[in-house]
Order: sequence, then structure tokens, then C-alpha cells
Amino acid sequence: GAAAEPGTERTWKTFFVPTFGALLAVIGFGMLTSSGIMVLAPLVQVRLAGDVLYNFDLFMLITMVLALLLGLLLRNWWRDLARVALIIVLGYTGVVLTFKMKARSVADAYAQAMHLKVKDIDTLPQPISPFHWRLVVATKDDRLHDTRVHLYLKEERVVQPDSTRAFRVAAMYKPIDHAVWRIYSRFGRENSADIKAAWQSRANERFRWDARYAVFDDMHTVNGRECPRFRDLRYEGSRHRILGTYYVCKEDDGDWAIYQAAEDGTFLRLDTMY
Repeated sequence: GAAAEPGTERTWKTFFVPTFGALLAVIGFGMLTSSGIMVLAPLVQVRLAGDVLYNFDLFMLITMVLALLLGLLLRNWWRDLARVALIIVLGYTGVVLTFKMKARSVADAYAQAMHLKVKDIDTLPQPISPFHWRLVVATKDDRLHDTRVHLYLKEERVVQPDSTRAFRVAAMYKPIDHAVWRIYSRFGRENSADIKAAWQSRANERFRWDARYAVFDDMHTVNGRECPRFRDLRYEGSRHRILGTYYVCKEDDGDWAIYQAAEDGTFLRLDTMY
């Protein structure tokens, strides 16, 4: 082929810097989501999750798509457009961080007003709007206090018969002064010692982070065994009723195992790595 013109040669360094920078950006923003990221997996099983950004943030998606489209249309300005988009995203992240701080102050005020012995407080970003937050206060008596709030809404949204699903979801987030706190007992009221043993089992140890907002629902028969069923509060109202629910069963050998219900009514055992 023809030789490259002077000054147009590309070396590995030309591609390494932007590629490495993009990798660091993905890791950085990943650590700000609720799902987080395990940077050193599988060597170290530590997950970094900042709970600042929702996993699917509409504003950031729209900003990136617009920057891409404008970059394709205005090829001479693509570098400047990329820089502007990056500044907007970083600025937006900083603003959302202030929202998280406000959400935390609401949860702290509730815990103090109720004289709770707090074990942990989580503020979780929610879909549709950066003003939507879920507050979960875990107490030392194994209870979860849960609510959804809109940080700057003054009046409650009124759901009408013809309201869209998106509006109905948004209406669940109440103004701070009208917040409805629901209290759940992690292990129920009866046979809580047996249910707690299932929760603290080795089989559930690896799964417990993903189900950290799960509470005891009821006892259920799985393959001839009575097993406690746990349901994740984050999936309440889901169209798929089995989403976010799982069972911890004691096997014949005395060990514990995790099962999940399938759509056809059968139960699938989930194998975990130790």
C-alpha cells in the first residue's frame, strides 16, 4: 500500500491514552452506581458502590446520545463536543451528589425522631428522575424502615384512572413531609431464630449483598421441604411476581441451599462459589 503521509503516523501510544482514559471513566462511573463494580475480582471480593447514580440514568444517556449525533454531523467540532459533554456529565454527577446528601439528611432526621438504634442507612437513587430517592434505615433489632421520596416536590401526585405507568411509578415518590415509612422485620415474628439461621447460612453468605434489602415473606414448600422465602423490597410492584424472591432450604445433609422459582412453577437450585 501507499506510504503514510508525514505527520499522520499512528503509534500505540495514540490509542492507549484515550482507551485507558475511557476505561478509567467507565470504572469511576460504575463505582457511583448502586450495583457498583468489583475492581479486583476475582482476587478480592470487594464491591465498590457509591449509590449516587441510578444504573440507567436518562439524563446521562440523552447527553451521550446527543453528543454522538452532533459529533457525526459536525465532524470538525467533535472534539469540542466531547469535552462539553464530559463537563456536563461531571457537573451533573456533582449536582446529584448534593441530592444524595439531602436524602441522607432526611433519613438521619427520621432515625433521630423515631429514636432508632441505627445499624446502617442507605440512600438509593431511583429511576425516572434524579430527585427520586429510596431511603432504607436498618436497625439493630433486625428491622428495615423503607420509604420513597421526591426531594423537592411540594404536593403529592394524584393518580387518575388514565394515568400512564410512568406517572404511577413517579407518584410513589412522596414529598418529604408526606413520606410513608414502612417497617419490615427481617426475620418475621415467628420462628425468627430458624429464619435467621437460614439467612446467616454459608449458602446465603455470597448472595447476601445482592439481597441486602430482602425480608422474610413466608414459609413455602420447595421440593418437599419447608423453606423460608425472602423477597427483595426493591422489586415490589414488579410485573414478574417471582422477581426478587428466593428460598433458603436445608438439605438432607444438613447444609443450606438457595432456590429460585421459575416461570413454570418449578424451583431451580442456585449454585454459589465459595
